[in-house]
Amino acid sequence: MKFAIRSIQIILLLFLSTNGLCQTITIATIDWCPFICPNSKERPGLLVEYTKAIFERQGYQIEFKSYPWTRTIKMTKNGTVDAALAPAKSEAPDLIYPESNIGVQRFCFFKRKDDPWKYENPESITDKAIVYPQDALPDVLLSVKQKALRIHARAYNEKYMLGTTKQVLANRYDALLMTYFSMIDFLEQNHLKNKIVFAGCVSEQNLYLAFTPNPKKQKEIKLLMKIFDQEIKELQKKNFFDTLLKNYNLDSPK
Repeated sequence: MKFAIRSIQIILLLFLSTNGLCQTITIATIDWCPFICPNSKERPGLLVEYTKAIFERQGYQIEFKSYPWTRTIKMTKNGTVDAALAPAKSEAPDLIYPESNIGVQRFCFFKRKDDPWKYENPESITDKAIVYPQDALPDVLLSVKQKALRIHARAYNEKYMLGTTKQVLANRYDALLMTYFSMIDFLEQNHLKNKIVFAGCVSEQNLYLAFTPNPKKQKEIKLLMKIFDQEIKELQKKNFFDTLLKNYNLDSPK
């Protein structure tokens, strides 16, 4: 009887191992609420919850590690971690990407509520004072930036949104540029949504869970990407991400 029980235990362990159960995926991230919020257990982030839902259905555990962005990409490239959440392909071309994206990053303008200005096309910034995150000016604006009254790059850090909203409210700038969900979340959390409002989107990029190209990990990575593409399609059928948006009191730009 002891032998039979022991045999069953061994078979069960082999089954769990081959199906990904009890395995841990290490994912490097940055602090980028509401997509990724490493300092909040109650509200860990849209893409954090999405990633967990994708892989935990197959029994994997996810370990998220927060680093500066450059280090996140470097550690993923050399295989210190299994994946990075969540670059656009242009940001990290050396990483490996599944077929499906995990989200969309939209760069949009925000303005004072009493200002009738709206962004409709690149020419819209003519004679306007604009502030944007350093190294993140969308390509579509590069050829017209000289037409702006003033256009200023400000280092993106934890003080960017607080500082730029204050400057817009003080009429130092007509509008600020930021990713849509991050700004909407900031305005909601800081009770500014009736003072600073959405003014139109400039560009959008697909975001991915990007995997390491480390040759020693490719057998595992191919399996993880296959699981990712299969499971995200199932969650899309259930409108899982839309439910997450509602839970975070967010909606897509109109």
